[in-house]
Amino acid sequence: MLSLPRLLSLLDRREEYPPFLLMEYLEGETYSVEVLMQDGRPKYIIPQRKVAPRHGSLEVGVIERNADVERVVPPILGAFDFRYLVNIDMSYQGHPRQGAVLPYDLNARPSAVVSATAAAGCFLLEEAIFQALGVPRPIKTFGGVKMMRFWDEKFIAG
Repeated sequence: MLSLPRLLSLLDRREEYPPFLLMEYLEGETYSVEVLMQDGRPKYIIPQRKVAPRHGSLEVGVIERNADVERVVPPILGAFDFRYLVNIDMSYQGHPRQGAVLPYDLNARPSAVVSATAAAGCFLLEEAIFQALGVPRPIKTFGGVKMMRFWDEKFIAG
């Protein structure tokens, strides 16, 4: 296992090494957050807690309100000129919800699981299309929903 002391001892063995960037390990609950931007601000922030990620993709997720996520998303996205759909992957520093919730991946596009927002009552892809067309829409609310994907890989020789 690579700990900070072990990493520092490995680095001390070399005189030079190329520059690199480190990110702290975030061991708390993880979220895929779908955001619809309007006039430089989030119109909707829909967090989906990752219950069972598999190889980077999400197999089981729960859309639920999270005040911590909803509080930190606007200043993060305010630093950029994003339009329409944005996805942010975030985690708490400690398990399960200890410390700050921090971003580790920012995408200027929706994630593959944006479809779950439809089941929650506010389909962000549809809302983004109406927004792009200039069609006014009432503000929608969203409720908790659990998303489960079922897939597997089959390998056949020959």
